[in-house]
Amino acid sequence: MNDRVPTVLFLDSLDESRVNIKCAETVLEDVLLDVFPGLLQLVITCRTPAWPDSLTEFLQKHWENKAAKESSVSIFEIAPYSREQVLVRLAEESLDKDSFFEAIDSSNAHGLARQPLGLKFLMSQFRDGSTFSTSRWELYERGCSALLKENSSRRLEGASSCLPNVQSRLQLAGLIATCVLLTNNTDVVLDNTGDFAPTEALCLDVARLLTVPLEACGDNWHATIAQYTETLQSGLFLSKENGVFVFAHRTYAEFLAAHFISALHLPTRQVMAVLTLPDNSGRLVPQLRELAAWLGHSNSELLGLVLDAEPEMVFDSSVSLTDEAHISAIFDKLASLGKV
Repeated sequence: MNDRVPTVLFLDSLDESRVNIKCAETVLEDVLLDVFPGLLQLVITCRTPAWPDSLTEFLQKHWENKAAKESSVSIFEIAPYSREQVLVRLAEESLDKDSFFEAIDSSNAHGLARQPLGLKFLMSQFRDGSTFSTSRWELYERGCSALLKENSSRRLEGASSCLPNVQSRLQLAGLIATCVLLTNNTDVVLDNTGDFAPTEALCLDVARLLTVPLEACGDNWHATIAQYTETLQSGLFLSKENGVFVFAHRTYAEFLAAHFISALHLPTRQVMAVLTLPDNSGRLVPQLRELAAWLGHSNSELLGLVLDAEPEMVFDSSVSLTDEAHISAIFDKLASLGKV
């Protein structure tokens, strides 16, 4: 761009960059001010609820075509899958469309099938012959369990499973997810003192988790490096350079962290203290809003506190309100807030 050569720049997951850069859009705006807009075609992806309106205003102004009195900026929101798009995905996976849609109709899981991750999990259940779940929590629990059992090309051939129990795998993945979200370290390495260590990178060192006790059937257990390795090599994670692993999708981490925290049965106020800003405003930490929404699925008291803090989450949280019981609880809470 400095050589005045036309450039196409793709920036994926703006919302995830905020994990380590609180105002990523401001940093981006400062950089773009030094770039001649005629030489740059910029493509940015971001989850809809996290898209900042201020960035829209900046981009429209920066790429404004004064001669035509219009902006060359276009903003698109990905629409839910149509029936035709679902049919394409079913054909790609060689699944019988008539039987699949019959199962969708009988379980009333249409809303879940219209979302990429939801459809992926439903197809996995259909392939296994399982009955579809209309509970988003149960759907993700089953989907993540399937991904944890998924064979990976990174595994050694012939190696036996170190964690044959699915619940133990979920628990270990949930611990990793909780640490990733609460420490703002998206990269996970098996040992940051050895050959895996990326240079000058902030990362979650699995070696520090070896002393964290986990519970199974009333007994404590400690995961080994081999068990962490197996978990990181599952379908939940992607492998980067230098032995670094990241969650394949942030939603996996947000659900698994909620799954792990819920199983601890911590006092609700203690959980809220972690989710809210330290300035006593009661507002949620922006990076933890989706985690809070997931936790509300399993804890009606916490859901009430979350809605007290930020009622607008009902409309902009990417955790869809598909569970009837969940919708009923939210409606009752909003009705009570309206009377205050």
